[in-house]
Amino acid sequence: MSAPKDGSQDLRTGAFATFFTLLLHALCSFAIASPAVLAPVASRDLGLPAATVGVVVGLLFFAQLPTGLMTGYVFGRLSERRVCQMIAVFVSVGFAIGAALGLASSRWALPLVYAGFVLLMGALFGCANGFVNTMGAQLMFRSVPARMLSIATSVKQTAVPVGGMAAGLLLPWMLLTVSWTVALGVISAFAAAVALVIQTLPLADTPESDRRTMSIGALLAPVRIIWDSPGLRELAFVAIAFNAYQLSLLGYFVTYLNIEIGLSLVAAGSVFAAMQFTAIIGRVAWGASADFFGNTRRQLGLIAFINVATSLAIASFSSSWPVAAIVAVSVLAGGTAVAWNGMYLAETARLAPEGKVGLTAGGIIVFLSLGGLLGPGLFALIASLTGTYHLGFLLFAVPLLAAGLLLMMPPRWRRAVQLP
Repeated sequence: MSAPKDGSQDLRTGAFATFFTLLLHALCSFAIASPAVLAPVASRDLGLPAATVGVVVGLLFFAQLPTGLMTGYVFGRLSERRVCQMIAVFVSVGFAIGAALGLASSRWALPLVYAGFVLLMGALFGCANGFVNTMGAQLMFRSVPARMLSIATSVKQTAVPVGGMAAGLLLPWMLLTVSWTVALGVISAFAAAVALVIQTLPLADTPESDRRTMSIGALLAPVRIIWDSPGLRELAFVAIAFNAYQLSLLGYFVTYLNIEIGLSLVAAGSVFAAMQFTAIIGRVAWGASADFFGNTRRQLGLIAFINVATSLAIASFSSSWPVAAIVAVSVLAGGTAVAWNGMYLAETARLAPEGKVGLTAGGIIVFLSLGGLLGPGLFALIASLTGTYHLGFLLFAVPLLAAGLLLMMPPRWRRAVQLP
């Protein structure tokens, strides 16, 4: 896509694009965070282990894997408005299926029914979360002035912790008055209303003129770009390690605090919300710092080492820990493990081949999704085998330490081993 003329970009359209994509992305992030928040209650009603939430989170990112590769094909056939409505409808139907899952638990109680509903819900939430990233990038590229694109993108990226914080605060309080099935039905209706409101907003109504064909070569092009660049290959490994930890942390933290540490669901949700709040601040702060100091790689390495420390600290949580200490570690994790994404994406754009930033972003989404798929899935396996979450958090220190060492490796050492 070529850059739009300056006349089409002003503060008003840029502000609309930033906050609209932030809100739509936050809706998707709310959907992604909801299984983790509801797991302690829903798992009991369904007669399933709470660690099953890892399967749901894994499904989300398995479904997200192909969305980055299919962006050109989808945008060549659907307008911005229709893609945004499709995202909201995916979220609405996903929550409706979640509510139906609760009804099935009391009526049919068939494992195949559970599996089918979980697969559909995970696929819909995953596709919505995948398309909202690429849709947001396109809309902001078209609407935001170039001089403001970095800070606008940093603000937009706060949608992930905003959505998670909203889920951590809203859902536990809803459960004080209604069942989780009713809560999901209400949220489904809200997402459907969002799809209707999008019809009234100033979005493009015609698809891109480039109607790309679907082929294996076209789908694999983004991954080839990553593989052909040593620097991007390194960042792909970092993406897998960082996102595996981030998504496992977000996916299991509330259940861990509630079931193993003994906090109430409301208290655990509030700690989760505090983590997300510091992630909002951290995303903007890390991005501004990277722009000011100009060494994103070193900052990512620093985050990796802090992640090692927080994973070890979280693994050592127990009922004897003061709540204040649990909160302190949680907000530190929120400001690092959940706040690295913006400057990471900026670094991948810097390393992208000329004219292929979009394809590079699609390729990176594949590796981010791979981390989101592997991390929670392996965590669920470890929790099932050991009966505790402690070991899962402990083991994350290993790939995070490797990522930190790789990022902090002096340039002469990288050259000696033919690394960038």
